[in-house]
Amino acid sequence: GIHDNEDTQKLNEEMARRWDRYNALLAQRGIYTGWSAFYGLKLTPADKDRVWAYDEIMQTKEGPPWYHATTIGLVNFAPDLQDLHIAILRNLLNRVNTVTGKRYAEDRALAYIEIQNEDDIFFGYNTLATCPTYKKYLDGRFSKWLAAKYGSRDALAKAWGGQLKATENLE
Repeated sequence: GIHDNEDTQKLNEEMARRWDRYNALLAQRGIYTGWSAFYGLKLTPADKDRVWAYDEIMQTKEGPPWYHATTIGLVNFAPDLQDLHIAILRNLLNRVNTVTGKRYAEDRALAYIEIQNEDDIFFGYNTLATCPTYKKYLDGRFSKWLAAKYGSRDALAKAWGGQLKATENLE
């Protein structure tokens, strides 16, 4: 890719210039492009202080190797990872193409941006099992939603078909 291997917020300038040229040549020929910037963002050492649980994500080995140490299965609900993705996209959109002189945000040849490719909270295999910080956050949000919807554990049990396990509660 075009990102720096040490910092997701920076580009590898040599690769980025090639990317600029490629986009400029496509635009010259009237070819509009779209970006699908993320299919599991690989974190870098510079991201350690940008995310809640860097070490947990870095040791994730769920699914095929290209899933390892990525945001797959987490970014759809985790605001810290969403903020990281947004910052990267913002940087890309503010980049001035070295060939055309246009910011990508103002280049009509960029037709669309897909913010996250092929991902949902179930897609990342069992990522939550190896990332307890994110599991706790998601469980907490779900519990708050259940409490607001049902009001009590008894009402939740009734709505969900009867008995709940002792570990299943609104807390």
